[in-house]
Amino acid sequence: MDNSNSVPEWLLERNESGTVRNFFSGKKKKIGFVEKTINDVANVLKESIFSEQVANKPGMLQNIDPRVKLITIVYLLVIAAFLRHMPTLVGLYMFTLIMAYFSKVPMKFFVKRVWFFIPFFTGLVVLPSIFNIIKPGDPLINLLYLGRRVDFLFIHLPETISITKQGLLGAGLIILRVGVSVSLAVLLTVTSRWSELLKSLRVFFVPKIFIMVLEMTYRYIFLLLTVMTDMYTARKSRTIGEFDAKENRRFISTGIGNVFGKAYFMSEEIHDAMISRGYLGEAKSLNRFRVLAQDVVWVILILVIGIIFIGGDKVIG
Repeated sequence: MDNSNSVPEWLLERNESGTVRNFFSGKKKKIGFVEKTINDVANVLKESIFSEQVANKPGMLQNIDPRVKLITIVYLLVIAAFLRHMPTLVGLYMFTLIMAYFSKVPMKFFVKRVWFFIPFFTGLVVLPSIFNIIKPGDPLINLLYLGRRVDFLFIHLPETISITKQGLLGAGLIILRVGVSVSLAVLLTVTSRWSELLKSLRVFFVPKIFIMVLEMTYRYIFLLLTVMTDMYTARKSRTIGEFDAKENRRFISTGIGNVFGKAYFMSEEIHDAMISRGYLGEAKSLNRFRVLAQDVVWVILILVIGIIFIGGDKVIG
């Protein structure tokens, strides 16, 4: 008899369309919105655990003092904001990928996390600027010929509506700059423990009470997400058959009330526990930051690289 604890593959099978195959009837069953939301919550928890695992790896950025790392990443973000040409932005992005590689960040995860949403959301913002209605320039693609200029109140339409070269370059520059900035921010968060990252905010004179509230909020968001998934799992394990839309809405409204009440009582209990353990308005930490020789070398390296990118950008333009 096989006593292994492995889960059969057929039990884990799921297709990409958001449906689950029923192996008794052979039909596909569509996942409800409640279960889909719970699955998304589980993915958030999984990504958080994965980020903590990356932060604990012995990589390049993981070995840098969190305060030094925060200052240098902010410095690179400022550099990215002032770069005005694509070649220098592409170079800075390549340097970000090099840092991610030597920090043992999975490249597929890193690139996907940044570029999966940026082209869509940033593209929607900058989309109007590629047309000569917003930004006049050299036409590349003519879309619509009106025959004459149309002026109505504050709307001024040219004879031919087209996509301009200057508009495309400007939109591409904005998307690339946002991508580089988000990549640097993601690199900072995945290579730093959350508690150390918050503590390093004291370099910028962020109030201690604000840091403590942020840290507790971060911790108990995931605790409440776990409570929500446990509630749904308990409900599903005690129910035979499928939930209709009305039952799902009733569960959501009841669950929101229960989670809110639990969060309220939990906050009171946590505060009482902190007071009983000697809390006097300032959270204590066992971690002590020390600036080592490698941190000084890192600061000098980042300063030089930033100057090189700024100088290269001026040479180009």
